[in-house]
Amino acid sequence: MPGSLSKSTVIRPPWKDFVPGALIFCAVILIFWPVYSAGFIWDDNVMLTGSPLMRGPLWAIWTGASGVDYFPITYSSLWIEWHLWGMNPFGYHVTNVLLHAASCVVLWRVFVRLKFPMAWLAALLFAVHPVNVESVAWVAERKNVLTMFFYALTAWAFVRFLQSTERKWYFISLVSFLLSLLAKPAAVAWPLVAFGIVWFSAKNIGPRGATFSVRKVVGWIAPFVLIGVVLAGVTVWCQYHFAIKGDAVYERDFLTRVATAGMAVWFYLGKALVPWSLSFVYPMWAVVPLSFVYFLPIIGLGLLMVVSWVFRKSWGRVALFALAYFVLLLAPVLGIFKISFQRYSYFADHWQYFALPAVTVLIAVVIKRIPYSRIIGVALVILFGCLSFKQAQIYHDSETIWADTLRKNPDSWVALGGLGLERFKEGRMEEGIALCEKSLKIHPYQGESHANLGMALLRVGRVDEGIQHLRDAIRIEPDYVPTYCNLAEAVQAQGKLDEAIALYREAIRRGPEVPLPYNALGSIFAQQRRNDEALELFRKAVALWPDYANALSNLGAILTTLGKPQDGVAFLEKSVALDPNYAPAHANLGNALLDLKQVEKAREQFEAAIRLDPELMPAKYGLADCLKLAG
Repeated sequence: MPGSLSKSTVIRPPWKDFVPGALIFCAVILIFWPVYSAGFIWDDNVMLTGSPLMRGPLWAIWTGASGVDYFPITYSSLWIEWHLWGMNPFGYHVTNVLLHAASCVVLWRVFVRLKFPMAWLAALLFAVHPVNVESVAWVAERKNVLTMFFYALTAWAFVRFLQSTERKWYFISLVSFLLSLLAKPAAVAWPLVAFGIVWFSAKNIGPRGATFSVRKVVGWIAPFVLIGVVLAGVTVWCQYHFAIKGDAVYERDFLTRVATAGMAVWFYLGKALVPWSLSFVYPMWAVVPLSFVYFLPIIGLGLLMVVSWVFRKSWGRVALFALAYFVLLLAPVLGIFKISFQRYSYFADHWQYFALPAVTVLIAVVIKRIPYSRIIGVALVILFGCLSFKQAQIYHDSETIWADTLRKNPDSWVALGGLGLERFKEGRMEEGIALCEKSLKIHPYQGESHANLGMALLRVGRVDEGIQHLRDAIRIEPDYVPTYCNLAEAVQAQGKLDEAIALYREAIRRGPEVPLPYNALGSIFAQQRRNDEALELFRKAVALWPDYANALSNLGAILTTLGKPQDGVAFLEKSVALDPNYAPAHANLGNALLDLKQVEKAREQFEAAIRLDPELMPAKYGLADCLKLAG
């Protein structure tokens, strides 16, 4: 009949391409609701709140390995947000959730184009899986969710290229892959995954009559390999020279690491299938080198792949592709190569983020083959969603995450030290000291706990013990600048001024981008009337951190001392605006205004300083001068 449509040309209703994606996106927004009220945890200060990269120019992020790793896309995204909302964690958490939601929608489109059974279920299970909470709820894991977004785009564009052979999709895939590696090279195994996609489904998804010869496919994949090798090499170099340095992450021979890698695959697979008792830091496993029993997991993994290959013309094809993908994406974090986090645990939920889609696809394939598949699939999504909602609450703040870790892993020395630090912040010094001492008893070779314990002991009057712990911290982590400053302050209080100056100079040598030692050393020189040297140091501190209220106050004060009160007022007013509760800044501003004969304004500043600190003698002297001039 003229004008009729054959069954194969029936137009697909637009809502079928919109509703599943919208549901996936909305599910993520709702499931991660507890994240929006969460704060910063643990090493968020390394990447964000305490990172000098956030306060420097954007171009500095791209010019070299200034941070722990070379993740310029990730750091750039955080830099932009830092200049939008600073220390407010809400914006960072919303961005993480939105990136995860967008990635899940793109993954759904990849699964649809690959013609996976129940593609919507596979994507939705990944979207609400409890294992992914760590990547989404932890601000520092911006590198994971941002990388996943570009990685998903890489796969989507590559499959579009295979379907249409249009070159634009190939170049979009190549650029997306580059961006994903610049965010974090976790998806470095993509070239092998691309080979797998061609092998697994080229006959189903390619244009009719298209042929994908080995030579042609190798030509497509080669640029991906080149980009991956270069940026993976940069990451390994940064890990060994910045994150790990000379620290002993673990002392294991190669065969032991191979055995651990086999156990790790099964561990991650178990958590993917049964996401129960998830922990921020899992217990360390003791592996006996050359003991045959410890190699059974990796032997079993190899046998499973062989069996899947034998049955590759039926069920084994899907199983082999999913299992190979799972292992490939986990390979960089299985323990063969050293990673800084492995000083705390061999496993981490956020390391499974990129491998997990293989498991959710397999789950969807299995559910498709059983009765009431849609009901079972929805029930599983609801179960995973409830577990994720509960898991997200654990990431509310550092105290919550450390307390939960210790309930599941009582001997986690990093959790003991972290919770001890939280107790110090709350003023519960004795509890914090006990926690840090227990942490150091389990693992003495940790500079951060020595440093935190040292400062706590100083505060409770155990000065000699505190100083010794600070010295131990420097011995263990000789490049951690704040410890030098804390030790310098302690010995300065003992009257050892020369040693304090030497410690501040060493801090500047080891961390020339850190403003704290410049300001502290400048304060000593100002007291010694070495005003020109003090001025130079204060200027350097302010240049490194333009919003450093203490350094701005000191810079304004030294300019006033040098007879330049007009220049000093601008810095002092900024200092007061940044930190209205810092009494010395008010007193210094009062002195500068008094030199400018602005007596009433000076009097207001001195009175504000005395309200904040009734014992601040310079403010009292300044106020007395104002009263005298006023008669």
